[in-house]
Amino acid sequence: MIWLFLAGLFAILIIGLIIWCVYDANYHKTRKIADYITEATIALVLATIILGFFQIYSKGEEDKAKFLLDLKQSFYCGNETNRKIIKAIENNNLEILTQEANIKIRALSAFTEYEIDEYIINFDYMNIFINRTMLDEKDVNQVFGWYIRKAWNNREMQNYIKRIRKEEKDVYSNFENLAIKMRRYK
Repeated sequence: MIWLFLAGLFAILIIGLIIWCVYDANYHKTRKIADYITEATIALVLATIILGFFQIYSKGEEDKAKFLLDLKQSFYCGNETNRKIIKAIENNNLEILTQEANIKIRALSAFTEYEIDEYIINFDYMNIFINRTMLDEKDVNQVFGWYIRKAWNNREMQNYIKRIRKEEKDVYSNFENLAIKMRRYK
């Protein structure tokens, strides 16, 4: 769509330049062809700069999309534990085991604090990437919004975050801010 707009804009610019040169040539009979060539060159250079700007912008958007797809791939497909945590959150039976807990025998919906930290840190990073405009908030919502809201609203997850915030008050603040942002898209 943007390329069509740029091509049309470029065509209008060239046609306008030609019309202006013909009009100007009839009006100022004393001007030389070199003057028109110089002006046409300047116009083409400006048009090329504008076109280059839009190509760079489009490349940046493509990079953001690829980055989001890579995040999705590593979050969903590349991590079996994340899929199990998602399932436990969906079924509302997530259990977080403390580091001291005996994890030799545990339920399928029970995870260590380390596993939960590895899960939550993904959301922390996403908010950092949004704040640095490396990701678009709406795109993150489209791909991860439901999971972010479900994880943040999970009672066990909230208890865990409250417990660890007693030691370090800002831990997972990016996750919290991201969850607040995702509520707007509910």
